[in-house]
Amino acid sequence: MILVLVFIGSALATAGGLYFINLKFCQDPVQAIVMLVGGLLMVAGGEIAVTGSSTSFFKAQQVQASAC
Repeated sequence: MILVLVFIGSALATAGGLYFINLKFCQDPVQAIVMLVGGLLMVAGGEIAVTGSSTSFFKAQQVQASAC
């Protein structure tokens, strides 16, 4: 699920960013800005979810290692 979120977010951010170098996948600059910001937020949300899950995994691993 997180991979899909990051993939779609990357596609949206790319399409929004390309508008400003005259490769137009959207119709106006407002739509391009919304796509760019929305895509970046989706990517950031996916990365935060991955970081959070890996942090909890390493915390549990640290507790087990310190018990030895």
